[in-house]
This record gives sequence, structure tokens and C-alpha cells, in this order.
Amino acid sequence: MAAPADAGPMRALAEYGVAVIGLRRVTRKRKRAVWEVTTSEGGYALKELAVPPRRVRFLAAAHEHLHGSGLVPALRRTRTRLPFVDGDEVRYTLYRWVDGRRPSLSRSSDLRLAFSTAGRFHAASHGFRAPADSNPRDYLGAWPVQYEERISRASTFAAAARRRDRPADRVFLDALPVLLGRAETARRRLDGLPYPDGCRRWREESGFCHQDFAPSNMVVTESGPVVFDLDRIAVDLPVRDLRKLLNRVFIHLGSWDERLAGELLGAYRRERDLAPEDLELLAVDLLFPHLFMAEARERYGYPGAAERESLFERNMVRAVTVELSKPASLRLRLPREGAP
Repeated sequence: MAAPADAGPMRALAEYGVAVIGLRRVTRKRKRAVWEVTTSEGGYALKELAVPPRRVRFLAAAHEHLHGSGLVPALRRTRTRLPFVDGDEVRYTLYRWVDGRRPSLSRSSDLRLAFSTAGRFHAASHGFRAPADSNPRDYLGAWPVQYEERISRASTFAAAARRRDRPADRVFLDALPVLLGRAETARRRLDGLPYPDGCRRWREESGFCHQDFAPSNMVVTESGPVVFDLDRIAVDLPVRDLRKLLNRVFIHLGSWDERLAGELLGAYRRERDLAPEDLELLAVDLLFPHLFMAEARERYGYPGAAERESLFERNMVRAVTVELSKPASLRLRLPREGAP
């Protein structure tokens, strides 16, 4: 007889000593799921992660490091003071449930709030020391290798696109020469920047980045913004979060906007400063066509992807449009202090 679908979560919740009144699964994605837990002492979010225990120790320690900033919900420890419950093939962590309003990518005040919150997040990450028995995800110094790997995979993707020859494939192949050229330009520009020095400084500051920082991973409460979905935290430069956040904004808006990018980075800078070399590294990472490469990976890197033709065509067109709207010699400028 098959075990009930909630048997694992209920066993995990018993380790926390909470009186469960209700349990409702709210998401299930690749390698993770989340349940809303109603208890006699309030609401909780139970997260299931299919990652090794040493990685969960790192994520839980980073979460607890941030808690004093008020930016993340409280992590509850088990009755035996452990930060997670070890299941058969998954791990469970428990956090206070937070209700609030989701910020909108269409509202300028929410965009500024998202960037200022990112600044607070990165500033609050300073001084973190990963536990000795944990396994940090450490990407500092890895950009050149990542760029090269993505450039080399493009030829494999191109061969797959020529075999399929559907509308999405033609969009990919038409844009490939220009965007592959931009990828190679970004790689060369990175070689001329003080990237190793930036990595060394950030390691000395002992900070980390979220890796999936987005308005969809925040809620705005009466006490201020709260950030969640921290299960991809990694040791990498904060500008990697900023590149992903800016790309999300402009995918939503449909094209690159230099003035808006400067305003949003100004909102970030009011919480955590950005040096000229940070802006140079961010500009290079924005020039590299990550959006385009990510859509190609989704289409050609996973089995069964060809079943979603219309979605892939739409997403590929959006990615290409945004990437090509960025200047080929992209630079970033912050607004002058006091400027509207």
C-alpha cells in the first residue's frame, strides 16, 4: 500500500514539536516542494529539498545569519536544536509563514524597493562564516569558465536547432551570430577588468548572493519587505544578483532602458555602495547574453522540451529582443545625487 502523499512532511513536523491543524502543499518544483502548515501557534512554511545534508547546513546557516536584519522569516529548529530534518532522500526545513503583498514588476516604486532590498540583503550577508560541516556553493572566480562553457555549448545547440528547424529554432539561429559575438566580446572584456580583485575583496567580506533575487521571491509586510526562497544561496559577487534582477525587469518590459537601469542601481546604492569596478563587471555580465543562452538550454538541454513549441518560440523571441536592445558596448551610469 502506498504511503500517503503527506506522510514525509508529517513525520518531519513531528520532529519540530508543533501541533498541526492543517497542511496544504503550495508548490512543487524541480528538487523542492513547499507546504503551508497551520498550527496552534501560527503558520509555518515547510520546505522539502532534494539536496545533500551538508548543503542544507550551509543554506540554514546563511538564513540564520540574515535573520537579525529582519529580511527573512525565522527558521525554526527541531526539538533537538537541529536546523533541518533528514528524510529518506530529502531534507525538511521549517520557517515562519509570512503574509504580505507581492511586489509588481510594473510598478516603479516596487522596482526601487526590490533593488534597495537587494542592497540590504547583500550588506547583511557580510561576515558570514559557513559551518565547518557544511558544503557551500562557491562560484567566486568562476565567471570565465562559465562564459566559456556557455559559448561552447552554443554550437551543440545550433546543430540541434538545424535538425528541428521549427519557428523557435529559426529565431535562435538567426540571432546566434550576433549574440555569440557579444558573448565573446563580454569574455574578452572580463579579461581586462579587475575581476580577480573583486572576488578577493568579496571573499574577505565573507558575503554571499541570493541567486534568484526577484520581486516574486519577496513579500511586502507592514514591517517592510521579506525575502524568501533562499535555497540557491551561493558565494558569488553581488552584481550577479543585480544582473539577474535587471534582466527580469527588462524581459517584463520588453527592452533595455539605460535610464531606468541607472535609477534602479541608484536605489540599490542607497543601501550598499557600488564602486566603478562593480558597475564595469555588471555591464559585462549584462552584455553576455544569459537570457538567450538560458532559453537555448531549456529548449535543447532537456528531454521533452519540443512538446512546448509555442511557449519556446514566444520566450526565445522575448529573450532575443531584450538582448539585442542592449548596446553592443554596454556601459552603466548611476544618476547624479539629487537628480530626479
